[in-house]
Amino acid sequence: PRHSERALKLGYLLLRKGRLSEAEKVFLLIMKNNPDNIELHEEIAQAAWENNIHDMAIKCFLLVVKKFPQRLDIHKKLGLLFHGKGQNKNAAIHLERAAKKYGEDLDLLLALIKSFLAMDRVVFADKWAQKAKELYPGNREVKKLLLQCL
Repeated sequence: PRHSERALKLGYLLLRKGRLSEAEKVFLLIMKNNPDNIELHEEIAQAAWENNIHDMAIKCFLLVVKKFPQRLDIHKKLGLLFHGKGQNKNAAIHLERAAKKYGEDLDLLLALIKSFLAMDRVVFADKWAQKAKELYPGNREVKKLLLQCL
């Protein structure tokens, strides 16, 4: 554990200095040496996400939801990450799970609608677009997406 703490500090230092690939190597080594420490994986995932190391963030967050599938906050993060990478099927899966708790979150709704539209799943996109319209009646992007559902 002490070695992990020191390695984690080194990883954060490398991130602050903009040495992302080196930080990623340190974080991967920490995860390899601590495969069952889910809290550590979540901490690394969050740091990776905040520093645009999205593949690592996805890998770590997936480990968290594998162990704790009820973590809807992590499903939301995964959905947004997958959406940003254009992996619409994975995005929709995680965003729909997250919508159970975060169904009023505009970013989540927009990403979910766009993911379904990108997969030509217009019925599903329209369902979420209607919900977004109810919650955000004046939102331009919601209106634009509703038109795409016709």
